[in-house]
Amino acid sequence: MDEDVLISSYESEPWSLEYLWEGKVHRYVPDFLVHFVDGRKELREIGVKILKESERNQEKFVAAKGWVDERKDVRSFKVVSY
Repeated sequence: MDEDVLISSYESEPWSLEYLWEGKVHRYVPDFLVHFVDGRKELREIGVKILKESERNQEKFVAAKGWVDERKDVRSFKVVSY
């Protein structure tokens, strides 16, 4: 992200979100809030693909997408895997 000319800045672990897993409320902290030069903002999760595909992580991502859908200042949620 540091070398992407379309990104003006980013915040590491900007806040926590609640999600439900196996009948209990848990907290999930997304990796980054990315600020683009055109004013857009994107919530990003970055990590190893096999770990990001777990059922529990998928529930975290549903919570993140729902949070983004409720906001006007953050446009998208993206999982970046390697």
